[in-house]
Order: sequence, then structure tokens, then C-alpha cells
Amino acid sequence: MRTFIYIGLLSLSLISCGEAVNEQKDLAAVAGSYYGVLSLNPETEIDLKLELSSNGFYKIVHPSLMGSDQLVRESGVFMVKGDEVELARLQKGFRYFKKMGDQLFVYNLFHQPYTSFSDSAFYLQPDTDAKAF
Repeated sequence: MRTFIYIGLLSLSLISCGEAVNEQKDLAAVAGSYYGVLSLNPETEIDLKLELSSNGFYKIVHPSLMGSDQLVRESGVFMVKGDEVELARLQKGFRYFKKMGDQLFVYNLFHQPYTSFSDSAFYLQPDTDAKAF
């Protein structure tokens, strides 16, 4: 009986892992370096640099959202779901993005737009000078 339970759990985990892995073409479609200056409120502008590689890993650099002068440098994995990119991050902010042409639109931590899609202050542009990483 225990063997059947282990086999059942193993098959469920394999199915869920298989659903979580993106195709190489999906990852390559969003791969690149992106940069933007985001205005989350009138007093604060945040420089955000994001690099998405075609093997499913990301690097992100931005000032701390807690008000300190420290830079947050983080790397990890990301997933692509249709035209949306989700970073597997420990930080609460900057997890969700939407691919719109060659730009990425930034969602808030509740997976909602900060503002309307027409507001250019919430887009990351392709970064041609990606030496910052």
C-alpha cells in the first residue's frame, strides 16, 4: 500500500514539474536586458535593471524599496505564462511583468498594473548597454 502512495505522489510531482517548465522558444521570446526609471510616487524614482536569459534565469538590480540607499541585487529563475513573466523572488516587489512588443510592463506585487497601460513610466525598455550586470 505504501508503494502505491509513493508512486502516486511521485507521478503528481512529475506532472506539476512538467507544467512549470517553459519551452525554450517561450524563454527566448522574452530573453534580453531591460532598463527603466519607474516613478512609484511623486518623490521616488527607481532605476530598475532586469536581465532575462534564454535558459530561464534572471538578474535584477534596483534600489531597496524600504527607503534605504542600498541596492538590491538578486538572481533566480523565471517563468513565462503567455505574455506574462513571473520572477521567483524573495523580495515582494517587481515580480510580475507583461511583454508588450519589445518592452516589459511592470505590475505591482498584487499582479495588477500600477497605473494604466498607456503610462510610459511603468515600462522597461530594451537595454542596449547591459554592462551593468
